[in-house]
Amino acid sequence: MALTTALSGIQAAQKQIDTTSNNIANTGTAGFKSSRVLFSDLFSTSPWSVADLAVGTGVRTRAIQQDFSEASVMASGRPLDLSVQGPGFFAVAPYDSATGQTGTTLFTRTGDFGLSAEGVVVNSLGRAALGWPTSMTGAALGQTAAAAGPIRVPFAMGVSQRTEQISLNVALPASSDQIGGQAAVPPAAPFDPADPSSWAVRTPVSLVGNDGAPQEAQVYFSRQALPTGADGSTVWRAHLAVQGRVLDSASADVSFDSAGELTTAMPLSFSAPDGGRLALDLTGTRVQGAGFRVQSVWADGRTPSAMTALNVDANGTIWANYGTGDPVAHGTLMLASFTNPDGLRQTGDTSFLATPASGAPVVGTAQSPGFGKVNSGGLEGSNVDLTLELVDLITAQRNYQASAKALETSSSLMKTIMNLSN
Repeated sequence: MALTTALSGIQAAQKQIDTTSNNIANTGTAGFKSSRVLFSDLFSTSPWSVADLAVGTGVRTRAIQQDFSEASVMASGRPLDLSVQGPGFFAVAPYDSATGQTGTTLFTRTGDFGLSAEGVVVNSLGRAALGWPTSMTGAALGQTAAAAGPIRVPFAMGVSQRTEQISLNVALPASSDQIGGQAAVPPAAPFDPADPSSWAVRTPVSLVGNDGAPQEAQVYFSRQALPTGADGSTVWRAHLAVQGRVLDSASADVSFDSAGELTTAMPLSFSAPDGGRLALDLTGTRVQGAGFRVQSVWADGRTPSAMTALNVDANGTIWANYGTGDPVAHGTLMLASFTNPDGLRQTGDTSFLATPASGAPVVGTAQSPGFGKVNSGGLEGSNVDLTLELVDLITAQRNYQASAKALETSSSLMKTIMNLSN
C-alpha cells in the first residue's frame, strides 16, 4: 500500500508541475486565464476495519480550476483591440466568408479584432465577433443569442451618382506653331486618340461611371479653322473620350472671335457610355497667345465615401465615419456571462465552450446590468502571477522529491523483507 500511496503523490506533484508550467508558458498570452490543481485525499476502509487505525491511501487530482480574475490591459492603440473591464465574455464563432454561415459559438476574453476583406469584424483566428444590429442612435436591436450574428462594417458608404456635367476652362493657343502634333488645320486624318496628328492639345478629367466606379476621361481639342483677313474668328473642335472610348456629339465645334472670346453657346452635349448624355461646359475658355493652359476643371458625380475613422464605445457599439460625415453605428458586440464559469470547457486559443455545468450563457450589452464596459485600444493580458507560479513550482518539486523518497523507502523495506528468507 505504501508503494501506491507514494506513487499517487508523485503523480499529483507531476500534475501540479504540468499545470504550473502551462501557466508560466502563457504569461504573455493575451486573455489567458491561469489554472490551479485541486487535490483530494484517498481514504478507503472496510466495514470490519478499526476507524482509529485506518490510514489514507494517497491523493488524487480532483479538478483543474480556472482563475477568471481580471488582468491588466496591454495598450496597443488599435481601435478594434478590445477588452472587457468587469464581467463578461466576447462571443465569437468560426465564419465562412463564402456562405456567411457561422459555426459553434465560443467565448473569450481576448478581443484582438480587426476587419476581414469583406468588412466582417473577426479576431486573429478568423472567428467572427457576434453582435446585434443597431438603430441610428446606436441602440442594440434584438438582444437575444439567436438574433446575434457577425458584424459587418463596410469600407465605403453612400449613394453613387454618375457624372453628367463637366466644366472646363482652358486657354487655347492662338499661334499655329503651338498646336502640338496636329499635322494640318483642319487635321487630315479622322480624330483618333492614339494618333497625335489628329489633335492639338488634351487634358484629363476624372468622372464617375454609372456603377459608381471612377473613370478616366480625356478632353481633346483639334484646330479646325484659322483666322483670315475677312474673318478673324478661330474654330476648335472638342472631343471627349472615356476609358479610351470616343463619345459621339451632334456638334462639338467651338468658335472664338478675333479677340479670342468664346462665341459658341454652352454646354456641348456628348453621348455617355451608359446611354445617357454628358454636358461639357467650356465657359471661360478663350484663345490667347501664351499657349495651352488649364485654368480649372470640375465634374459632378459622386462615389461612395471611404471610411475615415473607426471606433468602439464603452457599450461595445462599433462606429465608423465616412468622408466628412457623422459617425454611423454598424452593430453592438454581444457579451455573455455564466452562472458557473468554472464549468466552461477549454478549447484552446483562450476560448471556452458552454457546457451543462456552466449553464446557458446570459447575453447582453456592455454596461448593462451584470456586464462590464468595453475598452478600445488594448487587450487584456494574462492573469498569471509569475512570482506565485515560481513558488508553486518549487513546492511541487519538493513534493515530487518527497514522494519519490517515500517510494524509495518503501521499496527498500520490501527488499529487506524479501531478504529475510535468505
